[in-house]
Formats: sequence, structure tokens, C-alpha cells
Amino acid sequence: MNNFEIIETRVAQVRAELAMQELDAFIVPHDDEHLGEYIPAYAERLDWITGFNGSAGVAIIMAQRAALFVDGRYTVQARMQTPAELFEFLHLIENPHVQWLAEQLPSGSRVGFDARLHSLTWYKNAKAVLADRGIELIRVEQNPIDLNWSDRPEPTKSPVILYSEELAGQSSQSKREQLAADLRKRGLDAVLLTQAEPINWLLNLRGRDIDRLPVVLGFAVLYANTSMDFFVDTDKIDCFAFTQHVGQDVSVYPIDKLGDVLKRIGEDQQKVLADPDSANAWTQLVMEEAGAILVAGQDPTMLPKACKNEIELTGMRAAHLRDGVAMTRFLAWLDRLVASGEFEGVDEGTLADQVEAFRREQEHYVEPSFDTISALGPNAAMCHYHHTNGTPRAFGQDSLYLLDSGAQYMDGTTDITRTIK
Repeated sequence: MNNFEIIETRVAQVRAELAMQELDAFIVPHDDEHLGEYIPAYAERLDWITGFNGSAGVAIIMAQRAALFVDGRYTVQARMQTPAELFEFLHLIENPHVQWLAEQLPSGSRVGFDARLHSLTWYKNAKAVLADRGIELIRVEQNPIDLNWSDRPEPTKSPVILYSEELAGQSSQSKREQLAADLRKRGLDAVLLTQAEPINWLLNLRGRDIDRLPVVLGFAVLYANTSMDFFVDTDKIDCFAFTQHVGQDVSVYPIDKLGDVLKRIGEDQQKVLADPDSANAWTQLVMEEAGAILVAGQDPTMLPKACKNEIELTGMRAAHLRDGVAMTRFLAWLDRLVASGEFEGVDEGTLADQVEAFRREQEHYVEPSFDTISALGPNAAMCHYHHTNGTPRAFGQDSLYLLDSGAQYMDGTTDITRTIK
């Protein structure tokens, strides 16, 4: 089947499921359960249902219509990847998708959403907007896409990386004591942590669960007594080494035990800090419905994580110096290529591979920090362009080359853009 036929079949499957669940529409965001900027392959539901693989967007599937909302970066890409015969294209900012949906459906309609993929703030706002039109927002138990995604990628099984204190500059136990002391001062029993970066920072961990982002995915609850529950794929962890690394007061659970622990917290009527903007609605609703007292507030790891200690600052500087060496070598290589005039077989893809090859030779290199934007001529005008989305443009026919790239090193992350004439 061609792309149109594949997407058409998938949309039909989801519509059949919506009919079975008596839903008039379903909202598909570009998010996973952690609501981070980057998501793993098994969470690319928006790509599965639309064919669009940009980093931001929302789709709405209705019985007879479907719409894809993207921002200005992806105006061209969305139309290249998503069949216009199946989807309307709207602007993510200029046409807020919930307001748009409220205007399309009659009173009495039922709109489905997966509470694991939306923040609590989004849920409350969307519920109010739809209720004004007499439309009910329904939490689905099973995502219609997941039910039909037969070849869905499996989560990675890459082992958790224990990030040394020599690189972190502070022990996990020290960080937890600092946050727990603040919880006690505020009269709170616990804090819910759902995003990968804060949890990895707090436990001094790294992982390979997402391309371009060196994190292990999981959830956590930190208690005021400094103990912590960590929910993760336990196949990735050597429990003895992990306990030696973080200390005795961190309990490890499989991710499917998260709901049970959240309900227990609710039943104990604990006072829990949770960020309604960054934590998914499902985790907070489970606690609240079980009896927990939710206190809305910013994730308390954000500020201390942003305030780099001297070890981290030294690592960042060293990473940028090494990255500068790699970029200088690449630019010198590019000058020699131009002088030689021998461009056969060289295109945007081979240029991207070459800059990564120079980075790979540097100490502590892990992977690119994002998909390299290697764009020649007119392709340089496309936001978030990537050469794998089409046929890479050949080198030698343009006067302008845009290279936007970066690297993840164990001691720092880089991002550098150069326009070469």
C-alpha cells in the first residue's frame, strides 16, 4: 500500500473504535506519558495516524472529518507527509484545537482523550471549553491508536547508566535531602515527578530510552522523609549497583505499579506537590480521586537543576571546547572539498555524517543532541528540515549551506549553527 492507503486504513480503524466507544471525536497530541519535548518511537501516535513526524502538532479524528494542527515551522512538511484528502490543515496557535473542536460538534457530543498524554492544566481548560458547548470530555481507558497499532515498536531495553558524582558534582542523596527539606518546610508529604530530565538529574542517572536525549524514562515520588519510589522498567537496572549508587532509601518498582502506589498515597490523604503544567493528568487524577490533597506548584527540581555547580560548569566548557575542535575540523574538510571540486556522491546526508564522524572522535561523545539540519540551497529555508524526509540535495549546485547540529557528551550538550557560503 502507498502512504495514502496506509493512513486511510489507520484512520478508518480508529473511527471504528470510536464508534464502539460511542465517541464523536478523539484528540491525538504529539506527547508521551512524560510530556517531554522528545518522545520514544513507541509513543509516536501522531506520526502513526497522520504520517507527520514533526516535533509538535495535534490531530483530531471525527466520524467524517479529520484535522492536523501544526505551527509555522511545519507548514510545508505537514502537507508533504499527510494526505490532504484525509486531513484539514490548521495552525496550532492561530486555531486552538479545543476551541475549534467545540465549534464543529453539536451539543451532547462526546470527545475522547488519553489522560496520560495531556497535562492536568490542559484537561481542566479543555473540559471547561467543551462544557460551555454542552460537549463532554471522556477519559478513555484504552487509547484507540494503541489498540490498532499492530507493529508498534517495543520500548528499548538499554541498561540504566549510573552517572558518576565526578561528573555530576553532587550525590543523589544530597539532592534528595535538599528537596525533602523544602517539602517539610512547606508542610508537604511528597512531590510527584513525571518528566525524565528532572528524575535523571535527581538520581544521577542517564539512559538511552530516547534518541538524542540521554535519559531513562520513569516516574518518581519523593517523600518528605527523603525516601523515594522510582518506577522504571526493572529489566534495565542492576538493583545492587543502583542501590550502591543512590543509597538505601530509594525503592524501585515496575512502571505498572505506579497506579497502585498513587492510589495508596491518595488513601493516606497525603498532601502532594504536583506541577499541573508538566505532569500528566492521569497521575494527578488517580491520586486526587483516591483522596490525596494536590498542591499545584512548579516541579521543585527545575531551579536547582538549572543552577549548575562548578563540576557541571567545567564539564560544559570542556564539552564545548571538544565540540569546537570537531566543528573546526569539519569546516577545514569542507574547504578542502570545495577546493578539490570533486563533489560526486556528496550530498546533505554525507555532509551530516561527516560532521558526526569528527564528533565521534572526541572524548565522552554519546550521540547527536538533535537530528542534524544539513540543508543546501532552497532546503535551508525550511524550518527543522531533515534530509531523510526526501531525497538529499546534492552538493555543488548551491552557494549556501546551512548546518545546524550538536552533540550529547557525558559532561555537556552542544548546539551550533553555521551558514556557509
